Amino acid sequence: NELCKLVERVSEIDYKSKTQSIISVCNRGTGIEQLNIPRGVTVDHNTGNIYVVDRSNNCVKVFDNTAKYVFQFGYKVGEGKMSYPVGIVICQNTVLVSQYSSHCILVYQ
Repeated sequence: NELCKLVERVSEIDYKSKTQSIISVCNRGTGIEQLNIPRGVTVDHNTGNIYVVDRSNNCVKVFDNTAKYVFQFGYKVGEGKMSYPVGIVICQNTVLVSQYSSHCILVYQ
């Protein structure tokens, strides 16, 4: 998997120089391709997509392995509501998101 190789390369660079990065996912803000206090990240090993928990935008944003925005899920109000999400894991095509303020885990399939 190319993304796993990328993560290994980033780790190697960080260990040696502590200054370089291979890719950067967006910048701070409330726009669709921006993050506002990202708190957790995981990689879907089936697709190579990068899932980022965006705490202050109350959602999970998904980027491909070149840092291009793909989609997002979870919102501040309504169905799929998230309230300060902080952690994420993907296990067998199920996405689990932990929330700080509601003390619960959301399950997406």
